[in-house]
Formats: sequence, C-alpha cells, structure tokens
Amino acid sequence: MRSKLLVASFLTCVLILSWEIHHNVAVTNPTGAPAGFTGSPTDGNSCAVSGCHGASAQTGSSGLFSLNTTNNQYVPGREYVVSVSIDGSGRKGFQISPQNATTGALMGTLVNTTTSGASGTQIVGSGKYITHIQGPTATPSTWSFKWIAPAAGSGPVTLYGAFVNGRNSGLRLQQITLTEGSSASVQDNNRIRQFRVYPNPVLGDKFQISFQLERREWVQIGIFDITGRKIREVCQELMEPGQQQFAVETRQSFAPGLYFVQIEAGKSRSTQKLLVR
Repeated sequence: MRSKLLVASFLTCVLILSWEIHHNVAVTNPTGAPAGFTGSPTDGNSCAVSGCHGASAQTGSSGLFSLNTTNNQYVPGREYVVSVSIDGSGRKGFQISPQNATTGALMGTLVNTTTSGASGTQIVGSGKYITHIQGPTATPSTWSFKWIAPAAGSGPVTLYGAFVNGRNSGLRLQQITLTEGSSASVQDNNRIRQFRVYPNPVLGDKFQISFQLERREWVQIGIFDITGRKIREVCQELMEPGQQQFAVETRQSFAPGLYFVQIEAGKSRSTQKLLVR
C-alpha cells in the first residue's frame, strides 16, 4: 500500500509539473526574453503571440519607456539614455529593439550600462534586442541603457518594446518613432570635423581613422562591437588642433563583422560604422 501511495504521489507531481510547463511557459524566461518578441511588424511575435503569456497584448501603451531626446528627433551618432519603468505587483520584464519600420533592420547601437542585479540588462539577437536579466517584483521596476543613434542619412527609427507584469496579465506594447534631426546646430559647436574611416569595408589587415580637430582637446577613440563592448582603445590623449590620423591593425581582435568607431573630443562625440570582411 505504501509503495502504491509513493507511486501515486510521484505521478501527481509529474502531472502538476507538466501542467506548469505547458500553461506557464513564462516561468522559463525569468532571466530575459528570447530575441524577436517586441511585437514589431517584422518580428511578428510578442510574448502573448508566442504563448509565453496567457493574456492578449495591450497595444498603444505609453509611459513604459522614454529617451532623452528633443521633439522625438535624434542627432546621428549621438548617445541617448533609454529609461524603462514598469509598475504593478507581478514579476516584470521587457524587450526593446530599435528598427527600421519597413525592413526590420537594426538601427543604431544598443549598449548595456548595468549588467547585474534587478536593474541589469543584456543584449541578444546579434545586438538587435535588449532585455532584462532578472524578473523583479519591485514596484516600479526600472532599467536604463544607452542607444547610439545611426549615421546621418539613416532616416526614421522606431523603438519597439514589449513589457510584462505578471505571468498571465499585464502585457503591453509601446513604440517610439524618432526622425533624423538636423545636425547643423550641433556641427557649429562640434570639435570633430571631416571624420573618415577607410577603407570601409576593410579587406586588408588595417584601416585608417582621420579627422580634423577644431581646438586643443582631450581625445578618446574606441572601437566597439555590435553588443556595445569596447574591443580596442585606439588612443586617449591631449591633442592639438589640426588634421589627425591613426592606422589600426585588424589582425588581432577583429573577426569579420560590423563594428563602430567612436571619437570623443571634449563634449563632442561622433560615431561611424565599420565593416570588416
């Protein structure tokens, strides 16, 4: 009799566990959403569509995330802070992706600022998506990260976001569209002129970085991969005004792929894409 009770208890536990897995898939993703679940037109999926959460997504939400932009415009190459805040008493999480609304292509660069704890973020999907690393229950739960706007001529960017509060409720979708702003007023005060990265794409074992400095400044040049990780520091030094040029070897640290070259001179910053073949 005792063995029968033990077997019955074991089978009951298995059935309960199977039901939990089938009906509450969200519990398997408390450490971040898989890539491609923002609800954007090209992603198609949101957490509701995928079956991870039981409730339908509430579209057209607002106040879940914001950027420190003016008039919903971005300046090419400028770095912005994205702030996320989700209220409610359930377990929370999010995923955001900056995309071209028509093609779904990644626009700009996502950069982690906190990589641990309840406010930590991680970049997934080859740099295209950013999501939480924990499922906090604090009210509100907050995160922040950085986004580097794309190069001039890229056109409008739409940041798509999916946000959850609880396993089977509180799924909301929000999107913010930014237009490319005129950088004329910024260029008037910019200390970096004629910024070039060549040859681009890089086919050999080195490339050149050249620019003109308008006045004496402390200059930092870094190269980042698509996850926002700095893979090479080209220089950190005080420079005199005039034409500047650096040669960078690609035989170390540069696997084929997309990179970003960023120059900071005083309060000025400029970024360009670099493709290594």
